Amino acid sequence: MSFRNDIASDIKNIMDTDEFADTFQINGVSITAIEDGDDLVRRVQTDYGGMAVGDLLLRVAEDEWLKVPKISHPPVQGEAATVGKKPAVIFACSRSEGMLAIIFQYKRK
Repeated sequence: MSFRNDIASDIKNIMDTDEFADTFQINGVSITAIEDGDDLVRRVQTDYGGMAVGDLLLRVAEDEWLKVPKISHPPVQGEAATVGKKPAVIFACSRSEGMLAIIFQYKRK
């Protein structure tokens, strides 16, 4: 088995909704993702100097994100999205080893 196949297998195992992942509605489509509030807090403290930057950080397999309509693959900062029924914008997105780490910022009234 190649390294690339090992990574794909690991992603599939991690994204199991019986273990780590949950189902989220993004732009009306169900995707499997992992909410990572701990990493969001760490990024706020270290990368953004304590400034609140987002409300939700999701880790999503790149091939899973392809299901989401009306948004770039991978998403781009400033793009509009709907998370559940809440309007949001993409604050940031990073890619690593077949996974996306997407920070959503809910729109305030």
